[in-house]
Amino acid sequence: MSYSKLGLYRTPCLEERNSAVSLVAYIDESYNSEMFYIGAAVASQQTWQKITIRYHELRSFCMEAYGISEDAELHAVEIMGGKKLWAPLRGKHREAAGILRKALAILDDEGVQYFFWGLDISRLHARFKYPQPPHQIALQGILRSLNDYASHQSESEYIKLVADIVDIKEELQAQFAGYQRLSSASGLSDTLKHLEYPIVFRDSKESAGLQAADIGAYLFHRIQRFPTERHSAAARARKPMERLLNHMTASSYIWLP
Repeated sequence: MSYSKLGLYRTPCLEERNSAVSLVAYIDESYNSEMFYIGAAVASQQTWQKITIRYHELRSFCMEAYGISEDAELHAVEIMGGKKLWAPLRGKHREAAGILRKALAILDDEGVQYFFWGLDISRLHARFKYPQPPHQIALQGILRSLNDYASHQSESEYIKLVADIVDIKEELQAQFAGYQRLSSASGLSDTLKHLEYPIVFRDSKESAGLQAADIGAYLFHRIQRFPTERHSAAARARKPMERLLNHMTASSYIWLP
């Protein structure tokens, strides 16, 4: 992977693009000190509206079955760990896995597609003296994957990008704007002309799409970190989730510098 130089590229203005946007990609990350992953959950705007309703129904089920607060979002780490508003599930691993499986099954039923891009942080620092931050590299990778996907759908296809509200959102916005100006001289075959600028930032508590991205990124990271679960019960619980995720994954790449 080569680090890109910025060139000049005119991107269509929002008025030109909005009429053509039919897909929305919700982006989230999952990482530890050794690996960094970004996941994107992609579907049409109409599909995300359906998923919003079905996720609300799933939370209502969790309220009745487990006493979960109506304000709880479908957040994978909190569900599996019985943390925060999901505390009633603490120690109930089978039930927690069942909720994630239901959430994934809804996405699979609605035709959501996942894209993943990751990198080995340890190898990055071993190879480069002054590397770019992992989140910058991973973001560039996932944006290229999404742009390639959109370009193969149609020359007029654009994808709207939505990310969780973070402290560095201005940095990410500037980073994406820079990628939009990448020229062919950078070594890339194409600019990111099929992605709508700017990135939209939303609170994950109010976004079924961001919750879907969180679940996908969490599970993909888990599978890469632990190819085989140590306990048979955990393996049985993960197997149907892994099968669903694999079925929905349109693209995945892990860079090992």
